[in-house]
Amino acid sequence: VDGGLDAPALALAPHSDGSLAVGGSFDRAGRVVSGRLTKLASDCPATVTYGTGGCSGSAGPNTLTAIDLLWTGTTLHSRADGLTTNALALGVFGLSTTNVPLSALTPLSLPVCTSTVTPDITGFYVPTNGMLTLEVVIPEAPALAGVIGYQQVVAAELDSQGVITAVTSTNRIAATIGVF
Repeated sequence: VDGGLDAPALALAPHSDGSLAVGGSFDRAGRVVSGRLTKLASDCPATVTYGTGGCSGSAGPNTLTAIDLLWTGTTLHSRADGLTTNALALGVFGLSTTNVPLSALTPLSLPVCTSTVTPDITGFYVPTNGMLTLEVVIPEAPALAGVIGYQQVVAAELDSQGVITAVTSTNRIAATIGVF
């Protein structure tokens, strides 16, 4: 805490917004009278917003959701849902966006499916029961504070013989990297 505490901190409680409640026997936190409770928050908080690009496959809408916020030195966990049981998926993470209809890349794309993330980091996955959990590790580098990382999943639906029958995509998430 800016200026420190005038007595020990005895309890910490994280909040979903990335801030931290601090309790203890202190009366001052920095230059502020705090009465044994203060809040520690970042000047550069982590945030997540949701964008476009998603479309429906034969199992319904494909969606990508951030599980947690992205801070330097942590891992972005996200979950893709609505994929078919028989599918292969390409997880895409990039530092910028694009807007390429998947139909320009393959005739197997379903209408309105779009690639919206530059493929700076990619990985192949096999969804389980129509769901996939992705992880992207961000180094402990304060220079990354405020940088936005984008993520999307492109999925290939397979028939019982393993032949691709359709190509779909999830929405895009935008995760601003925060730092304390």
